[in-house]
Amino acid sequence: MKRHWSLLALGLVLTACGHRQQKAVGLTVTPEAVTLIQENEERCAKIAKAGTETFRGAEAEEKRAREAAAAAAAAAERLRLARVMAHTEPPLSSDTAESPTPAPEPPPARKKLEDYLQGQAAELAVVDRAGELLAALAPKVDEEAPPATAKAVRDLLLAQQEVCRSSRTATESATELRQKVDSALKGYESAQTGLAAVFTLSAVDAQFARHKYEPFLSEARAAAQGTPVNRIAAMSPEEYAQQRREWNAVQENQASEQAQHENAVSRWRARGADGAAPLPRLSVAPSKEKSTPEALQPKMRAWHAVYAGKAAAVRQALSRYLSARNDPMQETQPVCRELLSATTALLDDPTALDAPDEAAERALKAAYGELQELARACSAGLTAESNFRLGSFERAIQNASMTLQPYALKP
Repeated sequence: MKRHWSLLALGLVLTACGHRQQKAVGLTVTPEAVTLIQENEERCAKIAKAGTETFRGAEAEEKRAREAAAAAAAAAERLRLARVMAHTEPPLSSDTAESPTPAPEPPPARKKLEDYLQGQAAELAVVDRAGELLAALAPKVDEEAPPATAKAVRDLLLAQQEVCRSSRTATESATELRQKVDSALKGYESAQTGLAAVFTLSAVDAQFARHKYEPFLSEARAAAQGTPVNRIAAMSPEEYAQQRREWNAVQENQASEQAQHENAVSRWRARGADGAAPLPRLSVAPSKEKSTPEALQPKMRAWHAVYAGKAAAVRQALSRYLSARNDPMQETQPVCRELLSATTALLDDPTALDAPDEAAERALKAAYGELQELARACSAGLTAESNFRLGSFERAIQNASMTLQPYALKP
């Protein structure tokens, strides 16, 4: 009997874990919010640590200045008493003239901390911009995530906000500042532990979120620094010439495709005007059955289990490409060729993207088509077109995510 209850309890635990893992599938906004929260906490913790050290150093400097002033005053008093005892006390005016000029007092320690925070205006602007983005994402997290996960993300956000608040608040002493920062950091660690029990952020999702939101954060940083982002002005003549050649190549390709299209239309119209025989009727592939997401749910889950395995190579190659793209010391073309090979193999597979839901199938094929063009342009060294294709892929994969959301799946 005892063994029976033990097995039953173990089965319930495994069922609960499986249920939790199943609910974690298909989240798109939640990983983005968690990534922004974690990186914002890292910024604020770094500012807080440096601010505390600055405050402590300023207090030590202030203390040394007070001690030096007290020592100088004591030495002057001893000299005056010695002169009095020797009956050589000079007139007050002469004594005043001979007294040394007091050393300038250092600025108050609190003022040093305020000056440090002003010097961090650019990073604090990034913190504020990330906060605005998180405020917009929070309601979407509540909509898509299970209640336990949504609550854990909200708790993490509140804890992160407390860390950031403590990092930019000037207190009366460095000790008080350190106590506030330590308390906020402990609260964040506790919230992080709570989130880890119900949600795991994958490296691929984190990398995608960083790439998606970095332009917004960089824009805020540049605006705070008062230096507009002007990539062309920062280019060397060789870089500008290369970008110009790439742009011209893209424009010529578009013009060629447009001309081919217009020629094809003209020939088709000419055939119609000459009374040519009508074109043979093409067979139309039967459309997939129309059904509700609830009815398609089992088929979609069965298909997605196969699709996820076949798309794993593409996700890994995309993650490596995004990492290489953000590392100026790493060559991207070998990674791009790997991404092109993986994407082509997926698109050539007749069943990988054949989702039971027609809308999901179209959206996924469009997204991976854009990714294939991105990899092809990157492999050829066309940076401008690669950037353009990356934006197109992001929009297409977001559209694919929306079509899979009713089934709690993600691309």
